[in-house]
Amino acid sequence: MLRRILVSLLLLATGAVFGPVLVAAAQSAMVENTEQAQAKEARQLLDAYRSTLEPMLLLLSIVMPSPAECGYDKPDELLPNDRAGETAWSNYMSLDIWRGEQIDDRYLESVAEYLDARTTTFEAAFLRRCIESTVFASVCANEVKALIDGKQRSAKTHAPPERTFESPTEDRIICTFLDGIAAQKGIPLAER
Repeated sequence: MLRRILVSLLLLATGAVFGPVLVAAAQSAMVENTEQAQAKEARQLLDAYRSTLEPMLLLLSIVMPSPAECGYDKPDELLPNDRAGETAWSNYMSLDIWRGEQIDDRYLESVAEYLDARTTTFEAAFLRRCIESTVFASVCANEVKALIDGKQRSAKTHAPPERTFESPTEDRIICTFLDGIAAQKGIPLAER
């Protein structure tokens, strides 16, 4: 009797541990093997991997902005730290956050493309499901980490990209905003 209970518990524990892995493998095998499906799985794999990381670890554009990047030498004159400059400073920060999001989105897209090129549809689908629904999530996340080791992946292990990293349009918009503030205040426009 005790032996049956132990065997039943062992089978139950084995099923609880390996059942989700088998389900992940079966579901992954049923994913279409097309370029679109592969790209989708790579993006979903990156999202699943990011969910295992500390918040913001893959986002590299967190750098305090400065009007000096647009050629204005006296930022306090342009955006004073008083009540009068509060709205301009707030709007400037909002634009900078938007620029950072654009840079981050392009960077994350490049990481997804990097994963897409280095995994099969099955591998990407299986690793994603493994991270999302098995007790082996950390093992699968480490596998993804190994896959993207050649790609710059975190501000903690690599220097952040330059502020102009693929952001010429966003930079021009922010500099145009600062030019507008300068024009309102009678400050000569910066040379760029």
